[in-house]
Amino acid sequence: MGNLIKKKMMKVASEYKAILEKELGNKVRFSYIENERLIFHVYSNEYDYKVIYIKYKEDEILDIANIIKYALTSKKYTEHIASAEEIFISNLIKEYGTNNLHIFDGELMNRYSTEILSLQYIKTMEFNRHSKILKAEDTFGEKYIIDFVRDEFNWIES
Repeated sequence: MGNLIKKKMMKVASEYKAILEKELGNKVRFSYIENERLIFHVYSNEYDYKVIYIKYKEDEILDIANIIKYALTSKKYTEHIASAEEIFISNLIKEYGTNNLHIFDGELMNRYSTEILSLQYIKTMEFNRHSKILKAEDTFGEKYIIDFVRDEFNWIES
């Protein structure tokens, strides 16, 4: 039953995404989160966005577009402002056309791994344009290699 509701939610969210992008003139992304909730990101620019959560109830008819527009005008959202590290890594992901690496809510993720790198804690970065490898260290002393050729990132044991 849960997967059926999730599929229906994603279909509904996809339809409203198109409506919102047309009406607002902004890029909109959405995803499903647990407990039958949808999360919408309404972009202010290429990197920064407003986050709006909506509880989905299958038996209720929701006008998601109006709920989101109301949330935007009444400032009932949280705002994500990308850090310099997030912008830099986002640009590299775009430049090298990676398919597995993506950034969501300030965290670098790999679609096929549970590994997460929280970009807010990056202390140092070193990028080698020739090898397309970025080495990063966080404030906890953990070190990572982000390989844009292999389209992956890994924690390095110290």
